[in-house]
Amino acid sequence: MSTLQSLSVFLFAFLRNFQVHRVVLASCSDYFRAMFSHDMLESKASQLDLSAVPSQGFEPLLDFAYSGKLKLNLLNIGDVLATSSFLQVSLFNQNVQMTFV
Repeated sequence: MSTLQSLSVFLFAFLRNFQVHRVVLASCSDYFRAMFSHDMLESKASQLDLSAVPSQGFEPLLDFAYSGKLKLNLLNIGDVLATSSFLQVSLFNQNVQMTFV
C-alpha cells in the first residue's frame, strides 16, 4: 500500500461516522484490502459511504480490528455476523477473543 492509502479516512455506516485507518481496515477485511490495493476510486477518497452497512454491526468489527476483541450481545450478534460476511472479515480463522455480554 502506498503512503496515501494508509492514511485515515472517514467512513459513513448507516447514520454514524467513523474515522478509521485504511491499513487497519485492510488488515482484517478482504473487502477493504481489495478496495485499497487496487486503483479504485475509493482507494484515494477521503470519505467512504457504506450506508447500507448497519453501524451496530460495523462498530464492534471496527473495535475488533483495532483491539482484537469482539464484543457480542443479543442485540448486535445478527448485524455483526451479517456485516462481517459482507465485508469479508474472517472472525473464525483468527485467534479472536469474543466476549458475549
